Amino acid sequence: MLELVDKVHFVGQVQQDSYQLPIDSFFIIPNSAQEVNKRQTTDNIGVVGNLDEPRKNAEKTVEVGLRSNCEKIHLWSTSQKFSIDPRVIHHSWENDKQKIFDSFDVLVFLSQQETFGLVIAEALSAGIPCVLSKIDAFISFTSCPGVILVEDAELNLAHIHINQLMLNKESLKPLIQTFFQENFSQVKINQLWCGKILNLLPNLSAVTKTDLTYCQKNLMCLLLNKDEVCPSRM
Repeated sequence: MLELVDKVHFVGQVQQDSYQLPIDSFFIIPNSAQEVNKRQTTDNIGVVGNLDEPRKNAEKTVEVGLRSNCEKIHLWSTSQKFSIDPRVIHHSWENDKQKIFDSFDVLVFLSQQETFGLVIAEALSAGIPCVLSKIDAFISFTSCPGVILVEDAELNLAHIHINQLMLNKESLKPLIQTFFQENFSQVKINQLWCGKILNLLPNLSAVTKTDLTYCQKNLMCLLLNKDEVCPSRM
């Protein structure tokens, strides 16, 4: 199927590493994430996803978390019991993201395989610091303040990172949210899509500056799914 298209969209470099397409036949734009307005603070850690999948490594999150100073460990979501320790709270499936991210202040996501990491972007939108496994899909989060990637061989030290992030969560929050706005917010991702679509339009060199501005406004309107009418051409 790939030979039927001129350009392939990937959400991360890890997909290109798998397909090994020619450099001029793909582009990378990450997923946008719905912003979460976190309303309360805790001394808890959490992980989010289908934790029944072994690759999510929830058992290791629990093990690391129990060595930390956190009060509770929230697991969203799972049908399994990873621990009988009363600090470990097992949750079934939940659609209310605000409820989920209100329950903890440090995301501990030690997954062994991912394509992007949407849960991480959502946590960053709420200003939540993260301790993550050092896998290829998570490299794009490395430059964010308050995000620490941990090698498998260093997981025995992960609880130290959790404790440090918990102590500094308030000062890190605005820095994390700024990183989110600049990299994964809906506005930022829509801007990237606008630029890419315009670059793919044929005969773009013949388009006037006025036409280009009009086109950008209409593309942004469509990508944002706004109800109001897109700007008319003047």
